[in-house]
Amino acid sequence: MGRGKEMKRIWNHSSLATALAVAMLVSACGGNNGKADVKGSGDGADPVNKDAAKPPEPVELVFKDATFGWSAENFMENYGKAIEKKYPHMKITFVPKSAAPIKEMIAAKSRLDVVIVALSGFYANIEDNKLQFDMTPFIKKHQFDLERIDPTTVALAKQLAGGGMYGMPVNGAASPIVYNKDLFDKFGVAYPSDKMTWDDLYETTKKLSRSEGGIQYYGTIISPVDAMLRNSFSLGFIHPTTRKADFTSPKWKDYIGNMLRFYEIPGNQVTVNQLGGGTTRTLFHKEQRLAMWLPVSGTGIGDLSFEGINYDFAQIPSFKDSPGVGPQSWPLFFYLTSVSEHKEEAFQALAYLASDEFQMQKSRAGILTVLKSKEIRQAFAQDAPEYKGKNLQAFLPETFAPPAYMSKYNGISISEMNNAFSEMVTGKSDYNTALKAAEERANKQIEALEAANK
Repeated sequence: MGRGKEMKRIWNHSSLATALAVAMLVSACGGNNGKADVKGSGDGADPVNKDAAKPPEPVELVFKDATFGWSAENFMENYGKAIEKKYPHMKITFVPKSAAPIKEMIAAKSRLDVVIVALSGFYANIEDNKLQFDMTPFIKKHQFDLERIDPTTVALAKQLAGGGMYGMPVNGAASPIVYNKDLFDKFGVAYPSDKMTWDDLYETTKKLSRSEGGIQYYGTIISPVDAMLRNSFSLGFIHPTTRKADFTSPKWKDYIGNMLRFYEIPGNQVTVNQLGGGTTRTLFHKEQRLAMWLPVSGTGIGDLSFEGINYDFAQIPSFKDSPGVGPQSWPLFFYLTSVSEHKEEAFQALAYLASDEFQMQKSRAGILTVLKSKEIRQAFAQDAPEYKGKNLQAFLPETFAPPAYMSKYNGISISEMNNAFSEMVTGKSDYNTALKAAEERANKQIEALEAANK
Protein backbone atom coordinates (compact mmCIF):
# COMPACT_ATOMS: atom_id res chain seq x y z
CA MET A 1 0.00 0.00 0.00
CA GLY A 2 1.40 3.47 -0.90
CA ARG A 3 2.21 5.91 1.85
CA GLY A 4 -0.42 8.37 0.66
CA LYS A 5 -3.11 5.74 0.66
CA GLU A 6 -2.04 4.51 4.08
CA MET A 7 -2.00 8.01 5.53
CA LYS A 8 -5.43 8.63 4.07
CA ARG A 9 -6.72 5.51 5.78
CA ILE A 10 -5.26 6.63 9.08
CA TRP A 11 -6.06 10.29 9.01
CA ASN A 12 -8.99 10.92 6.75
CA HIS A 13 -11.95 12.24 8.68
CA SER A 14 -14.88 14.41 7.77
CA SER A 15 -14.55 18.10 7.48
CA LEU A 16 -15.36 20.04 10.34
CA ALA A 17 -17.96 18.13 11.74
CA THR A 18 -14.79 17.16 11.25
CA ALA A 19 -13.13 17.92 12.56
CA LEU A 20 -10.77 19.52 13.81
CA ALA A 21 -6.39 19.59 14.89
CA VAL A 22 -1.96 21.60 16.51
CA ALA A 23 1.06 21.47 18.90
CA MET A 24 3.28 22.38 21.70
CA LEU A 25 6.75 21.99 22.69
CA VAL A 26 9.58 19.99 23.60
CA SER A 27 10.26 17.22 25.86
CA ALA A 28 13.09 15.60 27.62
CA CYS A 29 13.26 12.96 30.25
CA GLY A 30 15.28 12.44 33.37
CA GLY A 31 14.85 11.24 36.91
CA ASN A 32 13.40 13.59 39.49
CA ASN A 33 11.99 11.84 42.50
CA GLY A 34 10.96 9.07 40.18
CA LYS A 35 9.52 11.51 37.59
CA ALA A 36 10.84 12.25 34.11
CA ASP A 37 11.91 15.85 33.53
CA VAL A 38 10.65 17.65 30.42
CA LYS A 39 12.65 20.61 29.18
CA GLY A 40 11.64 23.22 26.62
CA SER A 41 14.66 23.09 24.35
CA GLY A 42 13.00 20.79 21.85
CA ASP A 43 16.16 18.77 21.28
CA GLY A 44 14.66 15.57 22.69
CA ALA A 45 17.67 15.02 24.96
CA ASP A 46 17.28 13.33 28.33
CA PRO A 47 19.05 15.36 31.03
CA VAL A 48 20.53 13.19 33.75
CA ASN A 49 19.52 13.83 37.34
CA LYS A 50 22.33 12.47 39.49
CA ASP A 51 20.16 12.77 42.59
CA ALA A 52 17.56 10.33 41.31
CA ALA A 53 17.26 7.55 43.87
CA LYS A 54 15.45 5.09 41.64
CA PRO A 55 14.10 4.72 38.12
CA PRO A 56 10.53 5.84 37.38
CA GLU A 57 7.77 3.52 38.49
CA PRO A 58 5.88 1.78 35.67
CA VAL A 59 2.61 3.50 34.76
CA GLU A 60 -0.23 2.81 32.35
CA LEU A 61 -1.75 5.76 30.49
CA VAL A 62 -5.16 5.43 28.85
CA PHE A 63 -5.89 7.48 25.72
CA LYS A 64 -9.51 7.81 24.55
CA ASP A 65 -10.54 8.77 21.00
CA ALA A 66 -13.80 10.75 21.09
CA THR A 67 -13.91 11.86 17.46
CA PHE A 68 -12.02 10.10 14.72
CA GLY A 69 -12.68 6.38 14.79
CA TRP A 70 -8.99 5.44 14.79
CA SER A 71 -8.12 1.80 15.36
CA ALA A 72 -5.84 0.82 18.23
CA GLU A 73 -3.30 -0.33 15.67
CA ASN A 74 -3.24 3.02 13.91
CA PHE A 75 -3.04 4.98 17.14
CA MET A 76 -0.18 2.90 18.49
CA GLU A 77 1.68 3.10 15.21
CA ASN A 78 1.33 6.87 15.03
CA TYR A 79 1.56 7.87 18.72
CA GLY A 80 1.59 5.12 21.32
CA LYS A 81 4.76 3.28 20.33
CA ALA A 82 6.68 6.56 20.07
CA ILE A 83 5.72 7.46 23.65
CA GLU A 84 6.66 3.99 24.94
CA LYS A 85 10.00 4.17 23.15
CA LYS A 86 10.72 7.58 24.64
CA TYR A 87 9.55 6.56 28.11
CA PRO A 88 10.00 2.79 28.60
CA HIS A 89 8.29 2.91 32.00
CA MET A 90 5.03 4.03 30.32
CA LYS A 91 2.50 1.58 28.89
CA ILE A 92 0.01 3.18 26.50
CA THR A 93 -3.53 1.80 26.22
CA PHE A 94 -5.96 3.09 23.60
CA VAL A 95 -9.77 3.14 23.82
CA PRO A 96 -11.37 3.64 20.38
CA LYS A 97 -14.37 5.82 19.70
CA SER A 98 -16.53 2.76 19.11
CA ALA A 99 -15.93 1.52 22.66
CA ALA A 100 -17.59 2.90 25.78
CA PRO A 101 -18.58 6.60 25.55
CA ILE A 102 -16.80 9.01 27.86
CA LYS A 103 -19.81 9.40 30.17
CA GLU A 104 -19.94 5.63 30.67
CA MET A 105 -16.21 5.48 31.35
CA ILE A 106 -16.56 8.18 33.99
CA ALA A 107 -19.59 6.52 35.60
CA ALA A 108 -17.72 3.21 35.73
CA LYS A 109 -14.66 4.98 37.17
CA SER A 110 -12.58 3.60 34.30
CA ARG A 111 -9.06 4.89 33.81
CA LEU A 112 -9.00 7.96 31.56
CA ASP A 113 -5.82 9.99 31.27
CA VAL A 114 -6.01 11.68 27.86
CA VAL A 115 -8.97 12.47 25.58
CA ILE A 116 -8.44 13.09 21.87
CA VAL A 117 -11.23 15.17 20.43
CA ALA A 118 -11.69 17.58 17.53
CA LEU A 119 -11.95 21.24 18.45
CA SER A 120 -15.65 21.29 17.65
CA GLY A 121 -16.19 18.57 20.28
CA PHE A 122 -14.39 20.29 23.17
CA TYR A 123 -17.46 21.46 25.07
CA ALA A 124 -19.54 18.28 24.75
CA ASN A 125 -16.68 15.92 25.58
CA ILE A 126 -14.39 17.85 27.91
CA GLU A 127 -16.22 20.73 29.57
CA ASP A 128 -19.64 19.08 29.94
CA ASN A 129 -17.98 16.07 31.58
CA LYS A 130 -15.83 18.28 33.82
CA LEU A 131 -12.67 16.71 32.45
CA GLN A 132 -10.76 19.94 31.95
CA PHE A 133 -7.43 20.22 33.78
CA ASP A 134 -5.09 23.20 33.61
CA MET A 135 -1.58 22.00 32.74
CA THR A 136 0.02 25.37 33.62
CA PRO A 137 1.74 24.08 36.81
CA PHE A 138 3.45 21.32 34.80
CA ILE A 139 4.31 23.76 32.03
CA LYS A 140 6.10 25.95 34.56
CA LYS A 141 7.68 23.08 36.48
CA HIS A 142 9.15 21.49 33.36
CA GLN A 143 10.04 24.81 31.72
CA PHE A 144 7.79 24.07 28.79
CA ASP A 145 8.43 26.77 26.19
CA LEU A 146 5.12 27.88 24.69
CA GLU A 147 6.98 30.29 22.39
CA ARG A 148 7.85 27.36 20.14
CA ILE A 149 4.22 26.81 19.16
CA ASP A 150 2.32 28.77 16.55
CA PRO A 151 1.06 31.80 18.53
CA THR A 152 -2.53 31.60 17.27
CA THR A 153 -2.68 28.00 18.48
CA VAL A 154 -1.49 29.01 21.94
CA ALA A 155 -4.01 31.88 21.97
CA LEU A 156 -6.81 29.45 21.13
CA ALA A 157 -5.73 27.00 23.84
CA LYS A 158 -5.64 29.80 26.41
CA GLN A 159 -9.05 31.06 25.33
CA LEU A 160 -10.59 27.62 25.88
CA ALA A 161 -8.98 27.40 29.31
CA GLY A 162 -9.63 30.97 30.48
CA GLY A 163 -5.93 31.79 30.37
CA GLY A 164 -4.69 28.32 31.28
CA MET A 165 -3.93 25.32 29.09
CA TYR A 166 -6.21 22.28 28.95
CA GLY A 167 -5.02 20.67 25.75
CA MET A 168 -1.69 19.88 24.14
CA PRO A 169 -1.70 20.80 20.44
CA VAL A 170 -0.39 17.84 18.44
CA ASN A 171 -1.47 18.12 14.79
CA GLY A 172 -2.02 21.10 12.52
CA ALA A 173 -4.79 21.54 9.95
CA ALA A 174 -4.50 21.76 6.18
CA SER A 175 -5.85 24.56 4.00
CA PRO A 176 -4.55 24.33 0.41
CA ILE A 177 -6.28 24.54 -2.93
CA VAL A 178 -6.01 21.15 -4.61
CA TYR A 179 -6.35 21.41 -8.38
CA ASN A 180 -6.57 19.12 -11.41
CA LYS A 181 -3.73 20.10 -13.73
CA ASP A 182 -5.23 18.23 -16.68
CA LEU A 183 -8.38 20.37 -16.61
CA PHE A 184 -6.29 23.54 -16.59
CA ASP A 185 -4.33 22.21 -19.55
CA LYS A 186 -7.50 21.12 -21.34
CA PHE A 187 -9.00 24.61 -21.15
CA GLY A 188 -5.74 26.53 -21.59
CA VAL A 189 -5.86 28.23 -18.18
CA ALA A 190 -2.77 29.08 -16.12
CA TYR A 191 -2.35 27.03 -12.93
CA PRO A 192 -3.27 28.73 -9.64
CA SER A 193 -0.32 30.18 -7.76
CA ASP A 194 0.56 30.87 -4.17
CA LYS A 195 -0.23 34.33 -2.82
CA MET A 196 -3.38 34.70 -4.92
CA THR A 197 -6.22 36.90 -3.72
CA TRP A 198 -9.81 35.72 -3.63
CA ASP A 199 -10.44 38.02 -6.60
CA ASP A 200 -7.73 36.15 -8.54
CA LEU A 201 -9.35 32.83 -7.71
CA TYR A 202 -12.74 34.17 -8.75
CA GLU A 203 -11.43 35.21 -12.18
CA THR A 204 -9.74 31.82 -12.66
CA THR A 205 -12.97 30.04 -11.68
CA LYS A 206 -14.89 31.91 -14.39
CA LYS A 207 -12.47 30.60 -17.04
CA LEU A 208 -12.89 26.97 -15.95
CA SER A 209 -16.64 26.74 -15.33
CA ARG A 210 -18.29 25.45 -18.50
CA SER A 211 -20.18 22.70 -20.27
CA GLU A 212 -18.24 20.90 -22.99
CA GLY A 213 -19.09 17.76 -24.90
CA GLY A 214 -22.20 17.34 -22.81
CA ILE A 215 -20.14 17.33 -19.59
CA GLN A 216 -20.48 20.02 -16.91
CA TYR A 217 -17.17 21.18 -15.47
CA TYR A 218 -16.97 23.20 -12.26
CA GLY A 219 -14.28 25.77 -11.57
CA THR A 220 -14.18 25.89 -7.76
CA ILE A 221 -15.99 24.42 -4.78
CA ILE A 222 -15.26 25.73 -1.29
CA SER A 223 -16.39 23.50 1.58
CA PRO A 224 -18.63 25.98 3.42
CA VAL A 225 -18.71 24.61 6.97
CA ASP A 226 -14.94 24.43 7.34
CA ALA A 227 -14.45 27.75 5.57
CA MET A 228 -16.84 29.43 7.98
CA LEU A 229 -15.43 27.75 11.07
CA ARG A 230 -11.89 28.78 10.09
CA ASN A 231 -12.81 32.12 8.53
CA SER A 232 -9.86 34.46 8.08
CA PHE A 233 -11.81 37.43 9.50
CA SER A 234 -11.73 35.68 12.91
CA LEU A 235 -15.49 36.03 13.22
CA GLY A 236 -17.22 34.15 15.99
CA PHE A 237 -20.74 32.73 15.77
CA ILE A 238 -21.78 33.81 19.27
CA HIS A 239 -21.44 37.30 20.70
CA PRO A 240 -19.17 37.03 23.78
CA THR A 241 -21.27 39.43 25.86
CA THR A 242 -24.86 38.65 24.90
CA ARG A 243 -24.22 34.92 24.35
CA LYS A 244 -26.55 35.13 21.36
CA ALA A 245 -25.98 34.13 17.75
CA ASP A 246 -24.29 36.86 15.73
CA PHE A 247 -24.54 36.17 11.97
CA THR A 248 -25.63 39.50 10.52
CA SER A 249 -22.64 41.77 11.15
CA PRO A 250 -21.16 43.63 8.13
CA LYS A 251 -17.99 41.50 8.28
CA TRP A 252 -19.96 38.26 8.16
CA LYS A 253 -21.85 39.65 5.18
CA ASP A 254 -18.53 40.35 3.44
CA TYR A 255 -17.18 36.89 4.19
CA ILE A 256 -20.31 34.98 3.18
CA GLY A 257 -20.70 37.18 0.12
CA ASN A 258 -17.18 36.32 -1.00
CA MET A 259 -18.00 32.59 -0.98
CA LEU A 260 -21.46 33.03 -2.42
CA ARG A 261 -20.28 34.85 -5.54
CA PHE A 262 -18.38 31.74 -6.70
CA TYR A 263 -21.67 29.84 -6.97
CA GLU A 264 -23.26 32.62 -8.99
CA ILE A 265 -20.75 32.15 -11.82
CA PRO A 266 -22.49 30.64 -14.87
CA GLY A 267 -21.53 26.96 -15.01
CA ASN A 268 -20.40 26.89 -11.38
CA GLN A 269 -23.83 26.68 -9.79
CA VAL A 270 -23.98 23.65 -7.51
CA THR A 271 -26.53 21.67 -5.56
CA VAL A 272 -26.48 21.46 -1.77
CA ASN A 273 -25.39 17.84 -2.06
CA GLN A 274 -22.37 18.84 -4.14
CA LEU A 275 -21.14 21.04 -1.28
CA GLY A 276 -20.73 17.97 0.95
CA GLY A 277 -17.20 16.65 1.39
CA GLY A 278 -17.81 13.16 0.03
CA THR A 279 -19.66 14.33 -3.06
CA THR A 280 -17.13 17.08 -3.73
CA ARG A 281 -14.31 14.54 -3.51
CA THR A 282 -16.11 12.37 -6.08
CA LEU A 283 -16.49 15.34 -8.45
CA PHE A 284 -12.79 16.12 -8.12
CA HIS A 285 -11.26 12.65 -8.06
CA LYS A 286 -13.49 9.99 -9.61
CA GLU A 287 -15.40 12.13 -12.13
CA GLN A 288 -12.66 14.73 -12.67
CA ARG A 289 -15.21 17.46 -13.33
CA LEU A 290 -13.99 19.86 -10.65
CA ALA A 291 -10.90 21.95 -11.37
CA MET A 292 -10.24 23.34 -7.86
CA TRP A 293 -11.35 22.22 -4.41
CA LEU A 294 -10.83 24.03 -1.10
CA PRO A 295 -11.73 21.54 1.66
CA VAL A 296 -10.12 23.74 4.37
CA SER A 297 -9.63 20.69 6.58
CA GLY A 298 -7.51 17.60 7.24
CA THR A 299 -4.35 16.98 9.26
CA GLY A 300 -1.95 16.07 6.49
CA ILE A 301 -1.12 14.83 3.04
CA GLY A 302 -3.19 11.65 3.35
CA ASP A 303 -6.45 13.61 3.45
CA LEU A 304 -5.67 15.09 0.04
CA SER A 305 -4.15 12.16 -1.81
CA PHE A 306 -5.68 11.23 -5.17
CA GLU A 307 -4.46 8.24 -7.16
CA GLY A 308 -4.77 8.25 -10.92
CA ILE A 309 -5.06 11.98 -11.61
CA ASN A 310 -2.57 14.76 -12.31
CA TYR A 311 -2.97 17.17 -9.40
CA ASP A 312 -1.07 19.69 -7.33
CA PHE A 313 -1.57 22.26 -4.58
CA ALA A 314 -1.60 26.04 -4.20
CA GLN A 315 -1.95 28.17 -1.08
CA ILE A 316 -5.42 29.23 -0.04
CA PRO A 317 -6.11 32.79 -1.26
CA SER A 318 -6.09 35.79 1.04
CA PHE A 319 -8.09 39.01 0.94
CA LYS A 320 -6.32 41.88 -0.78
CA ASP A 321 -6.37 44.04 2.36
CA SER A 322 -4.71 41.27 4.44
CA PRO A 323 -2.20 39.55 2.13
CA GLY A 324 -0.79 36.23 3.29
CA VAL A 325 -3.36 35.78 6.06
CA GLY A 326 -5.03 32.41 5.75
CA PRO A 327 -7.67 30.64 7.83
CA GLN A 328 -7.54 30.06 11.57
CA SER A 329 -5.15 27.32 12.67
CA TRP A 330 -7.78 24.85 14.01
CA PRO A 331 -5.36 22.38 15.65
CA LEU A 332 -6.00 18.96 17.12
CA PHE A 333 -5.55 18.97 20.89
CA PHE A 334 -4.94 16.01 23.19
CA TYR A 335 -6.52 16.82 26.58
CA LEU A 336 -5.06 15.78 29.93
CA THR A 337 -8.06 14.91 32.09
CA SER A 338 -9.00 15.96 35.60
CA VAL A 339 -9.62 12.31 36.55
CA SER A 340 -6.17 11.07 35.53
CA GLU A 341 -4.27 9.36 38.34
CA HIS A 342 -0.98 10.00 36.54
CA LYS A 343 -1.24 13.60 35.48
CA GLU A 344 2.46 14.41 35.45
CA GLU A 345 3.37 11.32 33.47
CA ALA A 346 0.53 12.05 31.05
CA PHE A 347 1.83 15.58 30.65
CA GLN A 348 5.29 14.24 29.86
CA ALA A 349 3.85 11.94 27.21
CA LEU A 350 1.93 14.79 25.61
CA ALA A 351 4.95 17.07 25.79
CA TYR A 352 6.92 14.52 23.80
CA LEU A 353 4.23 14.49 21.10
CA ALA A 354 4.83 18.24 20.78
CA SER A 355 8.62 18.00 20.81
CA ASP A 356 10.83 18.92 17.88
CA GLU A 357 11.88 15.29 17.62
CA PHE A 358 8.37 13.87 17.27
CA GLN A 359 6.98 16.77 15.25
CA MET A 360 9.81 16.43 12.74
CA GLN A 361 9.11 12.71 12.34
CA LYS A 362 5.42 13.35 11.73
CA SER A 363 6.05 16.31 9.44
CA ARG A 364 8.37 14.26 7.26
CA ALA A 365 5.71 11.54 7.12
CA GLY A 366 3.07 14.05 5.97
CA ILE A 367 1.31 15.18 9.17
CA LEU A 368 1.16 18.95 9.70
CA THR A 369 3.09 20.42 12.59
CA VAL A 370 1.82 22.87 15.17
CA LEU A 371 5.28 24.33 15.78
CA LYS A 372 6.67 27.56 14.34
CA SER A 373 9.91 25.90 13.26
CA LYS A 374 10.58 26.68 9.61
CA GLU A 375 12.78 23.61 9.34
CA ILE A 376 10.01 21.30 10.53
CA ARG A 377 7.43 22.95 8.28
CA GLN A 378 9.66 22.68 5.24
CA ALA A 379 10.23 18.97 5.94
CA PHE A 380 6.53 18.26 5.35
CA ALA A 381 6.00 14.93 3.52
CA GLN A 382 9.66 14.65 2.51
CA ASP A 383 9.64 10.94 3.36
CA ALA A 384 6.72 10.37 0.97
CA PRO A 385 8.34 10.02 -2.48
CA GLU A 386 4.98 9.76 -4.24
CA TYR A 387 4.48 13.49 -3.53
CA LYS A 388 7.86 14.56 -4.87
CA GLY A 389 7.55 17.63 -7.07
CA LYS A 390 4.25 18.77 -5.60
CA ASN A 391 3.84 22.16 -3.92
CA LEU A 392 3.67 20.78 -0.38
CA GLN A 393 4.37 24.12 1.29
CA ALA A 394 0.91 25.21 0.13
CA PHE A 395 -0.65 23.18 2.95
CA LEU A 396 -0.02 25.99 5.42
CA PRO A 397 -0.66 29.72 4.87
CA GLU A 398 2.00 32.35 5.43
CA THR A 399 0.12 33.46 8.56
CA PHE A 400 -2.83 32.02 10.43
CA ALA A 401 -5.71 34.32 11.29
CA PRO A 402 -6.20 34.95 15.04
CA PRO A 403 -8.68 32.57 16.70
CA ALA A 404 -12.32 33.59 16.83
CA TYR A 405 -14.36 33.60 20.03
CA MET A 406 -15.35 30.03 20.88
CA SER A 407 -18.62 29.07 22.54
CA LYS A 408 -20.38 25.89 23.56
CA TYR A 409 -23.16 27.03 21.24
CA ASN A 410 -20.94 27.03 18.16
CA GLY A 411 -22.39 23.70 17.02
CA ILE A 412 -25.93 25.06 16.94
CA SER A 413 -24.77 28.23 15.22
CA ILE A 414 -22.68 26.68 12.45
CA SER A 415 -25.49 24.24 11.68
CA GLU A 416 -28.00 27.05 11.22
CA MET A 417 -25.54 29.22 9.30
CA ASN A 418 -24.80 26.33 6.94
CA ASN A 419 -28.54 25.84 6.40
CA ALA A 420 -28.80 29.52 5.52
CA PHE A 421 -25.84 29.29 3.14
CA SER A 422 -27.48 26.33 1.38
CA GLU A 423 -30.65 28.38 0.90
CA MET A 424 -28.62 31.22 -0.59
CA VAL A 425 -26.62 28.96 -2.93
CA THR A 426 -29.79 27.34 -4.31
CA GLY A 427 -31.59 30.67 -4.66
CA LYS A 428 -34.28 29.85 -2.12
CA SER A 429 -33.49 32.93 -0.05
CA ASP A 430 -31.44 36.11 -0.18
CA TYR A 431 -28.60 36.88 2.22
CA ASN A 432 -30.42 39.17 4.65
CA THR A 433 -33.51 36.96 4.94
CA ALA A 434 -31.60 33.69 5.26
CA LEU A 435 -29.10 34.90 7.87
CA LYS A 436 -31.70 36.69 9.97
CA ALA A 437 -33.89 33.58 10.04
CA ALA A 438 -30.90 31.39 10.89
CA GLU A 439 -29.89 33.74 13.71
CA GLU A 440 -33.42 33.59 15.14
CA ARG A 441 -33.52 29.78 14.95
CA ALA A 442 -30.15 29.49 16.68
CA ASN A 443 -31.15 31.91 19.44
CA LYS A 444 -34.35 29.98 20.17
CA GLN A 445 -32.32 26.82 20.64
CA ILE A 446 -29.79 28.62 22.83
CA GLU A 447 -32.55 30.15 24.98
CA ALA A 448 -34.10 26.71 25.47
CA LEU A 449 -30.78 25.23 26.58
CA GLU A 450 -30.07 28.16 28.91
CA ALA A 451 -33.50 27.79 30.51
CA ALA A 452 -33.06 24.03 30.92
CA ASN A 453 -29.73 24.54 32.70
CA LYS A 454 -31.01 27.07 35.25
